[in-house]
Amino acid sequence: MDGASDLVVMDDFIYGEPVIVSTAASLRALSVVRTGRGVLVRWRTASESDTLGYNVFRELNGRRVKLNRSLISSKGALGPASYSFRARARPGERSSRHWLQVVRLDGSRSWLGSARVRHSKYVSSRR
Repeated sequence: MDGASDLVVMDDFIYGEPVIVSTAASLRALSVVRTGRGVLVRWRTASESDTLGYNVFRELNGRRVKLNRSLISSKGALGPASYSFRARARPGERSSRHWLQVVRLDGSRSWLGSARVRHSKYVSSRR
């Protein structure tokens, strides 16, 4: 071998360098519920390798506004993981859309999904 190739021939099979495919967070479920204490955003992932954490956004007039002050750290699970984030509700908020963003270990970001606010059957009323 002259060193020009990274392929190795063994018994009629050709082997190259292994390719590692990153499977970032895979979202299983996302819900946003209005409660007596604000808005509760909950999500479950199927896996989250190569994931640093998450950001939660609320869509206002077509613009996404980040709600969490600091990154919501990933549990780094190869299997399912569950998360929740509570935000203050905006006055008159009825059906706003919330977005979940994943931040990968390399700093890249992408949208995992979105959901509209639902009203909980168990909203506590003030008396």
